[in-house]
Amino acid sequence: MTQLRALFVLGASGPLSAHDLADALGVGPTTLTGIVDRLQVRGLVHRIPDGHDRRVRRVDLTDAGRTLLGDVDEVRRAYQRRMFARLDDDVLSGLATAVEALARVCAEEVATEAGAAGGEPDHPLARSAP
Repeated sequence: MTQLRALFVLGASGPLSAHDLADALGVGPTTLTGIVDRLQVRGLVHRIPDGHDRRVRRVDLTDAGRTLLGDVDEVRRAYQRRMFARLDDDVLSGLATAVEALARVCAEEVATEAGAAGGEPDHPLARSAP
């Protein structure tokens, strides 16, 4: 599962340094090396030089990694369509109301977090954009 999470993080953020990817996944450097090595052997990621620091290698998705994420996303969407099709209109309406309320609360939390951090949310992906 951690390998799949790594692919999702890279898909959302683009290339990341090993340090930033480890932070985003909540793992240590040694664990991350194993994760990236296994993904690289499968042809899903590759290590690329950093444009600003020759000591740093970034991890990025390969075309095969992007294709796999697209396939996983399509399976997820098909599953969600099947599940939502089984719900009646009243349940869907209540669900939509609940999701809107949750989105509002999340937006307020992000705004509060951004204000406390001097304008930057405290989130690994927000800090590590290349």
